[in-house]
Amino acid sequence: MANLILNNDNLKDFVTNLKLNPEQESFLLDELPGLDEKERSELLTMLKDVYILNEEKNQAIEKIKNNWK
Repeated sequence: MANLILNNDNLKDFVTNLKLNPEQESFLLDELPGLDEKERSELLTMLKDVYILNEEKNQAIEKIKNNWK
């Protein structure tokens, strides 16, 4: 049985919520239906890593702003 988090709707939501540039988002969404379970798992891992990096960047920017005052 396929992992429910790897279905098209969940991965699509994750991709769109990352606020990637439109070209990257469009590419990922176009390729999504043709991915097998292993590829979907790898995509989820990559998207998770991008999310974490974005959060770390935002925290660093906030820290700089707070210390600059």
